Formats: sequence, structure tokens, C-alpha cells
Amino acid sequence: MEDKNQNQLNIELSEEIAEGIIDFCTKKNTIVNVCFVGLNFYPEQATRVKEAFNSNLINLEITERLNHISALQKLNKANILLLPSSPLFPQVYAKAFDYIALNKKILLFMPDNATLEMIIKDCDLGLICYTKNDISKQIEQEYENWKTNGNTKYISSAKQKYTRRIQTKKLTEIILSLPC
Repeated sequence: MEDKNQNQLNIELSEEIAEGIIDFCTKKNTIVNVCFVGLNFYPEQATRVKEAFNSNLINLEITERLNHISALQKLNKANILLLPSSPLFPQVYAKAFDYIALNKKILLFMPDNATLEMIIKDCDLGLICYTKNDISKQIEQEYENWKTNGNTKYISSAKQKYTRRIQTKKLTEIILSLPC
């Protein structure tokens, strides 16, 4: 069962993220594709996201749960990968390591003052946004970069440190070093 404070925070995060993206779309008079992979598994959250992103400037797609390969293929089509977070409920999501492996910029909103923020800062993985205005500005910068260079691949040293494979290997080494 979801904590009431966590539930309220999810609503606020969805709204602020949507407002930031819609603000960018309005400024640039452009339509953006936004996809939440697997969110249909959580009907209440999917409904909140649909309400928050209700704009003719957003092509919203919310998928069912996908197998890992299909999810990675879907994510690989993105230009920026959104990673919602909170300083009140810091977590490390497995998808963060998938994002790193895809060499895409990560947009972290809000800073979690914990592991996710540390990894993104440590490896210059992307964008940390504190407000919906930050989201709009950061997406606008990436959009201008894409228009100029036509490329959204983002190479970072993080792939050498933080992919699922590397983290699994480190965990295996720790487990194997434990006395039986």
C-alpha cells in the first residue's frame, strides 16, 4: 500500500514535470513525445500522469509492463530519459542503470540528495532540475543541441562504473568474499 505522503508527492511530481515539459512545448511551438514504460501496471499513477500531461502539445504513451529487452529498445528511442526522484523518499531505481547503459542524458527531477544525484553529478550523466522552470530550460537546451548537431547520444564514464553488469559483478565479488 502506498504511503499517503508518497502518494501526494507523486501527484506533485507528475504535475511539475508535465508543466515543465508543456512550458517548453509552448515556447517552441512543438509537440513532444512522452513515454512512461510500464506505468499501466500502476493504474492510479497512470491516471495521474494522463491528467497532468493532458495537452495537445504532448503525444503521451503509457505502456504495459515490457520485458527487459523491449523496454530497453523503447527507451533507446528517447532523447532524454526522465528519472523522477525526491529528497523525502530517496531510492535507487534499477532503471537508472539501464539509462546509463543507453548513453542518454538523464533528467533527474527533483534532486534526491542521495545516490541518484551523486551518480549523475559524479559522472556528468545529465541534468538535475529543481523546478518546473529548470525542466523547461534544460529540455530547451537539449532541443537546441539536437537541432544543431542532430545527435542525442551522450558518452559518459558512468558506463564503466554503474551499469547493471558492473554492479552485479561487484556484488558477486562481495558475496563470494564473505565467509561461509
